[in-house]
Amino acid sequence: MATNYSQKIKTNIEKLGYETTQAIYECINKCCAKKITNYNPSFDILYNRGNISCSTDTYDEFIRDAYGIEIEVISIRINDYKTDISFNIGYYISTDTTHVKSGVEISINSKNINNISTIVPEIEKELLVMNKQSTDKQKEGTVQLPSIQVNVGGDLHMAGSAIGTQNSTSTSTVKKDETSSKSSWWTPVWQSITSNIIWWIIGISGTVVAILYEILK
Repeated sequence: MATNYSQKIKTNIEKLGYETTQAIYECINKCCAKKITNYNPSFDILYNRGNISCSTDTYDEFIRDAYGIEIEVISIRINDYKTDISFNIGYYISTDTTHVKSGVEISINSKNINNISTIVPEIEKELLVMNKQSTDKQKEGTVQLPSIQVNVGGDLHMAGSAIGTQNSTSTSTVKKDETSSKSSWWTPVWQSITSNIIWWIIGISGTVVAILYEILK
């Protein structure tokens, strides 16, 4: 009787849904295609759509039927009979003296120990990369972006900042000080008028002095 081998990988994924199913399926296929020649698996999934239970044996059909729908995945099975390796994806529950923890678990099974020893490290490595990418995206969604300042026609000043996961933009418009603006416009005008008056007075005074000098000679 042949020996069966299995190993379990506990992930930090809390719930199996549409996107997590995609991610796990692609992760497993990527790792197996890299290490196993002629890897060609079958796919089975059991999930709930509200009160309706659904089972699908084709990955492409699942992607099409479940797209845009709130679903609850119960279990997934990926199996390649030719290369003798299978994956059962479901939930685990672990307890200790302080709390109960649950999450998604991947169980790898094969009669070939080389399959287990080769594929498990690859999947663990790929899951670490996926987790880092997910963490980085979450961090990017909460980073405060630089403030945006735009000058419009010299009359208005717009100051805005984009913050948060939705990249929503808050924009405020502030009028310049009208008194200061008017004052700065009239200053050169008054200076010109005052200068002209002074020169006009000097000109008249000179003319009067010249006339008086001729009279008194």
